[in-house]
Amino acid sequence: MPPQVGIFCLGLALATLPLRAYVIGSDSFDYADGPVTGLAGGTGFDFDNSLANGPYLGPTFSSSDWSSENASTQIISGALRTDSSLGAMREFNGPGPGPSLDETYGAIAADRPVTTVYLCIEMTRSAGVTWGGLALFFEGEDSLFFGVPGAAGGSGQREFGIETAGGGGPIVHSGVNPVAGQTYTMVIAIDTVAGTSALYIDPDLSLPQASNSPVATQVLNPGDGVSSILLNSGGSSHVDWDNFAVCSTWESLSAAFGPPIPVADEATMRHHGKLRLPVLGNDLGTTDPTTLVIDTTPAHGTA
Repeated sequence: MPPQVGIFCLGLALATLPLRAYVIGSDSFDYADGPVTGLAGGTGFDFDNSLANGPYLGPTFSSSDWSSENASTQIISGALRTDSSLGAMREFNGPGPGPSLDETYGAIAADRPVTTVYLCIEMTRSAGVTWGGLALFFEGEDSLFFGVPGAAGGSGQREFGIETAGGGGPIVHSGVNPVAGQTYTMVIAIDTVAGTSALYIDPDLSLPQASNSPVATQVLNPGDGVSSILLNSGGSSHVDWDNFAVCSTWESLSAAFGPPIPVADEATMRHHGKLRLPVLGNDLGTTDPTTLVIDTTPAHGTA
C-alpha cells in the first residue's frame, strides 16, 4: 500500500479501480451488554458498490448500524443473542436504514463491480431452539435463508440447510444435525453472476474454497443480489452469534479479524485523467483510517 498514492488531480476524465478483495464489514460484538439496536461498531459496513452515484468504489466511512424490532435481541457477554423471529438486521452500506439509497449503493449484484460475497459467522444454539440462521435481503426483499430451517430433514431431525424465500420455499437439507451448545462456523458463498449459493460448516479458511466441500447448495432467483442480512431464530431458547464478517472473496475471510494486511494500489488512467484512490479500501484485516501516515508525499497530485 504505497502511502504516496493518494488523490491525483490531473484533469477531468475519470478512471475506475481494478477489482480487489474487500472486507465489506466485520463485527465481533464487543459491546456492553444491552439492546443491539443502533450499535454500529466493528469495521466497514460502509461499502459503495455502485457506479450510478459516481466512479468511486470502496468504503465511504459512513457505516450502517444494527436494527431490531425486538427489545430482547441483545448483546450478552460479547455475543449477539436472538430468541425470536424478529432478530437483528444490518446493511452493507450506511448510514440510512434499509431499504434506502445507501443500501442500494452497497448491494452485491450481477450488474455491479463486485459480484461475489462471502459471509462468515459463529453460531451457538441452545437446547430448545427450533430454527435459526442468516437470511439474505436484496433492497428490502428476502431471498435465501442459511442455517437450520424450520422443517426437519431426511433424518427426521433438524439439519443445517438452505431455505428459499422467507421460510416458505423449498429446503435443501445437508444431513448435518446441529448439537446444542456447540459452536459452528457457517460460511455462505454467493456468486450473483453464476446464480449460485453454497453453505459451508466449519470450513478450513486457510485452504482455498475449492479444497472445502459445501454441505448444501442452492440457485439464486434471477436478478437476486445481497444488500443486507438478518440474524434470527425461534423456539423456547436462544442462539448466540459472534465474529461476523462479510467479504468479497473467500481468501479475505481469514483476514477479517486479523491485523491489517496492506495490498498494493494501482489503477489505469487516461492521459490528463483524474482518480480518487482509497488507499485503505482494498487492504485486508482491521484498519483504522485515522492512523494512516503519509511517509512520502506524491510527486504529482495530493494525498
